[in-house]
Amino acid sequence: MATWGQSAVGLSAAYVDKLRVMAGMCTGINQSGRCLTTARAVSYGRRGDPWLRVIMDAITAWLPVALHLSQRFIVLDVRLAWSR
Repeated sequence: MATWGQSAVGLSAAYVDKLRVMAGMCTGINQSGRCLTTARAVSYGRRGDPWLRVIMDAITAWLPVALHLSQRFIVLDVRLAWSR
């Protein structure tokens, strides 16, 4: 729930950093000597970084909208061109 609605309104860089720290704390790897980037990569995989998830969620949410709008405008452009 920490990122609900972010694909519509976005997240600040500071909040994404906070999410990265929280994700690192949830790995179960001891804090002493821990590298958060490595801990997240080992625990969550290549696509588990919160910043990457934010970007992918935004693309996934907005791509269908953009495709729908582009198709609609193409139809309007064709109608306009053929009406002349």
